[in-house]
Amino acid sequence: MFYDPADHATEETLPAWKELAEHVSHVPDLVIAQIDHTKNDIDRENIEHVPTFKLFPKGKQNAALHHELEEAPHKHVNAFKRWLKSNSVAYAEAFPDEEIPAEISDSDDTMFNEEL
Repeated sequence: MFYDPADHATEETLPAWKELAEHVSHVPDLVIAQIDHTKNDIDRENIEHVPTFKLFPKGKQNAALHHELEEAPHKHVNAFKRWLKSNSVAYAEAFPDEEIPAEISDSDDTMFNEEL
């Protein structure tokens, strides 16, 4: 996650992001990271909003799967789990039988816009 510590949406998203990191901490090929884009020299042209979520598939250099929150902070770990289960082989293999509730309150997966 690329974030700005002063951003309200980031502040509301961090608890779910940290819960996700704890959930996958035992998965060797999956790292949940957060990068303060205000303190790091990164390609800011690809970060239009914060927080911005990118998945960097192992072995696929320059092939990041990019998701942004468009309307409201994403406060639900289940949406992140669904996103990873659909897009990460490591996650799908680590949690093959995980049932992720389809319904979440206050928010939904439509806030993720996929860009390649």
